[in-house]
Amino acid sequence: MESFEPKFHSIMEKPKEPEKREAPFEVMKTPGIVIQEEKGAQLFSLLLKAENPEWGETETPLAKETTDYFRDNPLNPEIIKTIKDFYAQGVDEETLYNLALTYRHQERAEKVFEMAGKYKPHVINPREIHQKLLALLESFDQTFSASPLAGKFAAEIELDRNERLARLTETRKRIESLIDFFKPDSKTTNMQKIKFCTN
Repeated sequence: MESFEPKFHSIMEKPKEPEKREAPFEVMKTPGIVIQEEKGAQLFSLLLKAENPEWGETETPLAKETTDYFRDNPLNPEIIKTIKDFYAQGVDEETLYNLALTYRHQERAEKVFEMAGKYKPHVINPREIHQKLLALLESFDQTFSASPLAGKFAAEIELDRNERLARLTETRKRIESLIDFFKPDSKTTNMQKIKFCTN
């Protein structure tokens, strides 16, 4: 049995600082930080809220107003059928969100398809689902943009964006602190930008 002997430092003796070691590789640099609106994710969230009033946030004034709006202006039954068809085909909410992130950002599509192939192999024909979802989002965008809620969401998004911009220096410091602590290898951590979505 090993014995344990506690180490005490005299009041006058300062404990040694932990030794800082240099990583044997190039640590990733602090990525750029972008704060932007993600229209596809917002529209998809609104569709889910319209389909199920209990989905997502329920307590804020805007959430309550959104619930009331969709109660008085229900979704086209064809939209609900399309969403239910996605679920029946085994397409989960996470996959649909990732596909929604390509709305107005076609450059992201290949990466999303790659992720779906790797992590969601049960999703059959993600490209076809992608096209149907984009058509659904486009149609819903046109309808929702003309609604009285659209302006309220735009104002809320702008407020959120400004709050995030005001905290940008603090956010950057926190990210730098995490990088300094974990020391991710730049060769295995491919990250040039961190995007914060306004909601």
